[in-house]
Amino acid sequence: MKLRLRYCVLLTLFLSCTVNKNPEVTGTSQGPNIFGNSTATGNFNFSGSQCPNKSIDALSPVVIKRFNNASGGSEDIRFIPSTLNNTNSLESVGIQSTLYAYEEQKTCYGTDKNCVSTKILREPKNLNICNDIDSYARDSNESIAVNAAVNIDTAYAFYDSVRGSRPQLPRAQLLVHPVKTLNVYKSRSDQILVESKKVENNLALSPSFYGLPTFIIYRKSEKAIQKNFWNGAFLTDSLWALGHETGHLIFRQNAFKGLNYPQRLAHTEIGAYLPESIITGEPSLIDFNGLPRTVSFYDTVSTVNEAFADLYGLYVNSSNASGIDRINCFEKRDPTLDRYSSSGSFKVLSSDILDVFYSRLTSGEYNCTEPWFQDIHDFGQPIAHGIHSIFVSAVGNNSVSLADRLLTWATNINDLVSNNAEVELDALVYQGVKASEINSRLSATQCQTIKRVFPAFEQKWTNEGKLNCQ
Repeated sequence: MKLRLRYCVLLTLFLSCTVNKNPEVTGTSQGPNIFGNSTATGNFNFSGSQCPNKSIDALSPVVIKRFNNASGGSEDIRFIPSTLNNTNSLESVGIQSTLYAYEEQKTCYGTDKNCVSTKILREPKNLNICNDIDSYARDSNESIAVNAAVNIDTAYAFYDSVRGSRPQLPRAQLLVHPVKTLNVYKSRSDQILVESKKVENNLALSPSFYGLPTFIIYRKSEKAIQKNFWNGAFLTDSLWALGHETGHLIFRQNAFKGLNYPQRLAHTEIGAYLPESIITGEPSLIDFNGLPRTVSFYDTVSTVNEAFADLYGLYVNSSNASGIDRINCFEKRDPTLDRYSSSGSFKVLSSDILDVFYSRLTSGEYNCTEPWFQDIHDFGQPIAHGIHSIFVSAVGNNSVSLADRLLTWATNINDLVSNNAEVELDALVYQGVKASEINSRLSATQCQTIKRVFPAFEQKWTNEGKLNCQ
């Protein structure tokens, strides 16, 4: 989740390439930029073999924070003993190990899809919980890790409840508060440093960090805390946010099952932070407009990945999208709304918007109310909104039924890409339309939604005989 939100989790997001001993965080998917809440279930057991003198009572309640839509802040959720333990580091159902203290420095160029010349300044260490969790500061590594693990486990459990015979998710690593510095140059020919930034205020999912998929929790910046961003909440308080990141892993496991995922499932990491201009109100000092860009298959796939992850974050949160408008800059990411903001542009995928996304020149930048159509998160919103709307027309607002349709969309994509090296965006989106059909037909309401939200594709689908409307 400038919030140049060109994330990959976080994949946003994007997944691929397992390199067992390569510490490089490859193809990360970034930032859901969405919050939600739901009833918490579960409990935890901290055994603490690495902390022999500080063993934790397995029956002691554990308090975590979870975002509260009604108040716009966070509330306490209490757990009693369950699935979390601390054998070699903090572990859970979905988390194989928890790491911290990692530090790296990257050299980046404004128009490139890759940050290059990664220099590892400090290797990661195992994070152990050696005291009662209530004794740790709100923004400590330990407190943030437990909050994240709780929500990731909830997202894993929800997937298990609906996946049926679909692939099981692998256990992942959790990397807390890495220090990643991006030294940004405008171009390879311009070696004058124009920006040096730490990646903060974001979540991400890496397909391979030391050989394992890894949820990455970047630190909330001091300026964001001072400005009371997110009403004092942290991204790890949000089930929706961690659900979004888990959605990226689910997309990879299902849509690209048995296949090589596009090498870098999208985005440059230059934008993997909440820009200071959003926090301080000061203009950005860097102008990347008018520079050459290339949009490839993995960019196309990434927009669908973002839409998919937004919907999974919604469904794991019991389809509860209320309260997002209370979160700075994130109201655009609510798939249930047909506008990016209360008085802003409609979420419609027109030919003009496609032209902006596929343009060979950079244009625009991120802002909190209007879409930036060269950002895969904003560009993916019409896809998320349109697919969600036709799913609801098919099965109502039951989150389990909606999630089942969502997974069917991913399975359909797998069938499509298994037989085609690269496919167009409309073909990927159409697999979601197919997943909404009942008895191979679409209702009149669904077809009206398709015509409204996907005007760039609707006529083509009609001409190809793909829309079997009642």
